[in-house]
Amino acid sequence: PEPFPPKTRESVRTWRQLAPRLSTARGDGYAISVGEYEEGLCACAVPVPTRDGLVAAINVAGPVTRVSGDTLVEVVLPKLQAAATAIGHAQGYP
Repeated sequence: PEPFPPKTRESVRTWRQLAPRLSTARGDGYAISVGEYEEGLCACAVPVPTRDGLVAAINVAGPVTRVSGDTLVEVVLPKLQAAATAIGHAQGYP
């Protein structure tokens, strides 16, 4: 039930805030979090395709002192996507 309990001041607290972020993540094929779960932490996640649909995700997180949201998208995201594709193929996804 709303409001969602916040972890940080950046945390989404309502469905109205969350819904467009989910839509963007679905459209982009990845999600980025900067300080939403823990202050000073950024993360990038991608879905793992399987024969049964999207039933898993993989994620990389790091301190903002070492990695930025831009670095996650430019450097880490392609590697995460490649890993997700490889996992999907290993599970029988075409």
